[in-house]
Amino acid sequence: MNRDAENPSKSQPLMVDRLTKESWPTDRLFTELRTTVTGKVERFIVDNSALCDPMDLRQQTLFRLTTFRMDELFKENALNENLVNSAISEQYRVIKNRLEKSTLPLEELLGPTGLFSERGWRIERDRGTLCATNHETTDKVALEFHEVDLAYAKVLFRDLHYIHSGRAEIALGLFVAEEEVPFSTMGITRVDRYYKHLALFAQGYNSANCWNVTRLYSRPNSPMNTSSMMFAKTVSYLRAHYPQTEAALTAFTPSFATGKSMVAGGFDAPILSTPLKLTFGNPTGLGFERLTSRRAENYTGEVISSKLPLLPVIHLMRQIRKPAQALPENSNKMLVLSEDTEISGFLRR
Repeated sequence: MNRDAENPSKSQPLMVDRLTKESWPTDRLFTELRTTVTGKVERFIVDNSALCDPMDLRQQTLFRLTTFRMDELFKENALNENLVNSAISEQYRVIKNRLEKSTLPLEELLGPTGLFSERGWRIERDRGTLCATNHETTDKVALEFHEVDLAYAKVLFRDLHYIHSGRAEIALGLFVAEEEVPFSTMGITRVDRYYKHLALFAQGYNSANCWNVTRLYSRPNSPMNTSSMMFAKTVSYLRAHYPQTEAALTAFTPSFATGKSMVAGGFDAPILSTPLKLTFGNPTGLGFERLTSRRAENYTGEVISSKLPLLPVIHLMRQIRKPAQALPENSNKMLVLSEDTEISGFLRR
């Protein structure tokens, strides 16, 4: 039976031309909001001597602001400062409650010590090794890249990463030489979402030989190119330890991020676009917090969702070796799914 006849309101997945540098998505509203919220968060942390990751508090605030209508967010053509301040306070209560239960060395991870107390550091390759160099002072600090204890990484992602979910099968990290705690940690998994299998298949890749970069957390004030170096080193790790790897995926949300560090790390092929809708619950009674799709499935309390229009999630690919079956007709295409796409039910799988 023709499934389109059964579901006339459903659309089919689309293959469209890939995004380019000229058509890279940006969200003007959230770009401006991010600037305002960043300043407010920095002042809040100072005024309240708050121990938290500034990026986490900023992102949670931006997420929360999506649950308000435009006429609530803006009053008389001006940003509703009281609403933004209230959202920051609420999200800090949620974060503070989470961190009070954390087993992580928070002072060590969040405090401005060593090279993390100064600006101007950049990671460089030096005769086959890694180092952080401060071009203002010419100081150098030796770095190491290797696997991270998976149990530790999952707690790190759950407590400090802005998605607050320990999703990883392998964890990799950048360390200051001879230190036990990484300052940047990346989690990777096998591809486990149906729609990602479809996107890779459309490009000719065997998804069983592909990996998904799921989490990246770097402590505050890490060297400016930490993220792009982590992406590049992770690809090198996969080449060395999993030689059958054909490609790796990651994703960013243009309403909240630019994706530039991913592109700089070699993840420069957009192959998939999926719709974004944020879900929130209030499990602690301290305020609404964002729930991942996996967490939302098991949540039984009151749920609210984003009301502001959000740009779709863009999934970026890094080719590691040639695909199992080359499909040149799709080499410059990307798969686009929408809320009413016939296979949209698979977005939760």
